[in-house]
Amino acid sequence: MKFRRQRFQRGTLRKVTRADNQWAWEYRYQNPLTGKRKSMFISTEKFPTQVAVERHLEAFVLKLNSENPALAILEPTFDAVLDRFIEDERLLEIKQLRPGDRNAAEGDLSYATVTSYLSVIKQVRVKWGTTRLTRIKPVQVQEWLKKMYAAPRPKATSTARVPTWV
Repeated sequence: MKFRRQRFQRGTLRKVTRADNQWAWEYRYQNPLTGKRKSMFISTEKFPTQVAVERHLEAFVLKLNSENPALAILEPTFDAVLDRFIEDERLLEIKQLRPGDRNAAEGDLSYATVTSYLSVIKQVRVKWGTTRLTRIKPVQVQEWLKKMYAAPRPKATSTARVPTWV
């Protein structure tokens, strides 16, 4: 039995000019299924810096290396993990459908669940999105949750609690 080391693929990123003389980011990688080199182009208007593109591509790199998750990304950001979750659970696809118009496939989440997940993800992304997973500590999360619950709640406008004798 011959030892074969596990490979991790990062791909290459460079800035290139397109046919219309506009700049774009070219991300080149090897397709793990076919073994052929592929490339994807990303707008410089949406992602002006190399750091912004690399953060955007983290979820894609995680997926490319999904056969060996131990090597996937040593320190992924929480954004990358959230993007991977949204893609794997098809949250955006389910959200596009109206509540009664979807055919419930085995294991699909309901529209209400998807809506609440996306709402929570939006709040979590603001606080923890750019933080590396190894830097998030349980104490920090507990303190953040306490601050969220300590926020003032809107007062009820219902008259259900008004005593009848008033």
